[in-house]
Amino acid sequence: MGPYVKYPAVMVYHPNEGDGHSFSYMSFPGFLGAIDGYSSAGVGLSDKYWYHYNGSYSRIGNPWNFVLRDILQYDTNKEDAIARIYNTNRTCAFFLGIGDSKSMTFDIVEYSHE
Repeated sequence: MGPYVKYPAVMVYHPNEGDGHSFSYMSFPGFLGAIDGYSSAGVGLSDKYWYHYNGSYSRIGNPWNFVLRDILQYDTNKEDAIARIYNTNRTCAFFLGIGDSKSMTFDIVEYSHE
């Protein structure tokens, strides 16, 4: 376990007009990506490491924490978020909970390189 657990921070981001939604997210000082979060569009994310994943990993692709941040900033519902995940070059494996306050639904996605 790294030193990150000692210094968590809740960040709030307000983009320039026309560049997505405002959102808050869990992160660490100096860490640019999101761990968990909630956007003003009503999309919420929460992740859990996939300990028993047996597939492949790749260092080539979009870092997962940037993908989550992009979901919070740009996606307006759960379906947009799932489409973003499906169409990105994933690198690692974890479970991602995606909630949508408009449809009052929640899905769990197995996020992995494969």
